[in-house]
Amino acid sequence: MRDPCPVGMRGIVPSLNTPFTADDAIDLDGVRRFVDRTVASGAAGMLLLAVAGEGQSLTRREVRAIAETAVAQNARRVPVIVSVTATDAAERRWRAGLAAAIGADAGRWRR
Repeated sequence: MRDPCPVGMRGIVPSLNTPFTADDAIDLDGVRRFVDRTVASGAAGMLLLAVAGEGQSLTRREVRAIAETAVAQNARRVPVIVSVTATDAAERRWRAGLAAAIGADAGRWRR
């Protein structure tokens, strides 16, 4: 039987929240800590910028900063999936292009 999971993951893949500072700025140090804790917990991968990640509420600049920070901090330890959900098709294409450009793993991770 063909594996229905295109990225070969088995286990828990949490959707990471986006942390904010007290003044409502994106907390990139918090993103790094979330990534490290997620890997340390034994998660099979992680999902960024989905509903829990406030993906629809962020600017492109914020989306890029979170995605780049998380992928770099992860350092290919587990698969990282970047949500491309958006109401606008152009925005979906931009987010998919960003995910591919920064080395997000959905669609090509194999163990």
